[in-house]
Amino acid sequence: NGKQFESTDRVTIHFKTIPEAVIDTLITEGDVMYCAGGFIAEHPLLQPLIKQMDGEMDSVMGLPGKLTEELLQIAQN
Repeated sequence: NGKQFESTDRVTIHFKTIPEAVIDTLITEGDVMYCAGGFIAEHPLLQPLIKQMDGEMDSVMGLPGKLTEELLQIAQN
């Protein structure tokens, strides 16, 4: 229908103290060098260190599922 819809989604992650050994392992693995913000929140070493997450993991990973569904619903109306 030619219409465009947009929105923003924000996620805040509060971490516990990240041990040096975890940081060293993440750097050695190298994947964090290719991620926005320099960390992979869904990484098994970081998951237990998440104290609180305000928002959805989908949004951190790049495609906010809930927001996408909401925009598709708006587009269908």
